[in-house]
Amino acid sequence: MKKKLSSLICACCILVQLHAQESAVPEKITYLGFGTGINNSCGLIGLNLEQFVAGRISVFGAAGIGSWGFKTAIGGRYYLDGKTGKAIGVSFSNASGLTDFEPGNVKILENGQEVDSKGKFNLLPVQQINITWIRMWHVGKTNRMGIELGYSINISGKDNVTGVDVPKLTDESRDNFNFLQPGGLIFGFSFNFGI
Repeated sequence: MKKKLSSLICACCILVQLHAQESAVPEKITYLGFGTGINNSCGLIGLNLEQFVAGRISVFGAAGIGSWGFKTAIGGRYYLDGKTGKAIGVSFSNASGLTDFEPGNVKILENGQEVDSKGKFNLLPVQQINITWIRMWHVGKTNRMGIELGYSINISGKDNVTGVDVPKLTDESRDNFNFLQPGGLIFGFSFNFGI
């Protein structure tokens, strides 16, 4: 019985010490880092900057390269547990689009037949509203790493492609372009340096 009691007391002491260490980690108010993901605020790869403005509320900006050109985002987050831990976020993002994009063979209809085309297409800018759940962990004394999950609502509509062959695109080719444009499920990973 004494052995079990002493083990329980040791476990409690360790938990209290870990909690004290977690609380003792200095929390910065500005974080600069990089991120990657799908429909992520900074695109497939890019930079982000987050600034706490009042308690658990932060604002952030991000920029990077995505499947639809250069991507930028601005938004805000509310942290439930402090400056690290769980948070909810809302942001607005813009994908710049691409000019003279050559996707390779694209199926078009000519005289009622499907044929391959190697035409150039213009991908028009696309805007999104993003709603996310974030989880951040301390790394070292002042850095953080995190994951972001959510949904990106495309507010620009579909068919944001122009070019000579666009009227002749097959339904499958049109669906492929619509799939490529931003919007839908968000998954992101980031690493931030406290500055």
